[in-house]
Amino acid sequence: MERYSDAIADYTRAIELDSEDEWAITNRGGARLLTRNYTQAIQDFNRSLELDANSYITLGLRSVAYRAIHQNENAESDIEQAIKIAQKDYDANPLNHFNIFNLAICHLAAGDVAQAKHLCQDALEKDPPVRYIEDAIRKLEGLLIVLPNFPNAQDLCSYLKSFLAEASQ
Repeated sequence: MERYSDAIADYTRAIELDSEDEWAITNRGGARLLTRNYTQAIQDFNRSLELDANSYITLGLRSVAYRAIHQNENAESDIEQAIKIAQKDYDANPLNHFNIFNLAICHLAAGDVAQAKHLCQDALEKDPPVRYIEDAIRKLEGLLIVLPNFPNAQDLCSYLKSFLAEASQ
């Protein structure tokens, strides 16, 4: 709905109620990222990672924030770490659609387009619930809000959208 300031206020209130709510902190950082408030987004991601250092989602988001402010070395380090963690989750449960799509997006963010496409095809062949495809599309659209010219993100997003359109017919 693009009501980012409302989302930030709601997450801030949730964090006031529970200062260790890693999910709320990460999501507030994500909303701040979408409003291009990179410094505060990174602060949120750092706090969230203090609470859960193995959150590949938070590492991936922080990587995008670092890339947006041209701290490419930090961005690459975060996305490499995110891939390692997500890959372990994938190896432990290769049928987890949510993780497969997230691992694909991490590989895309790392510049490995072939692996990103392969993982998306793998997930789609495993008959994922629509909500996971929609979630992957939202994440790619968010990436494109922050980094509008990110290589191959639009292609992967269009691919997933066309899959959904064909599946609904």
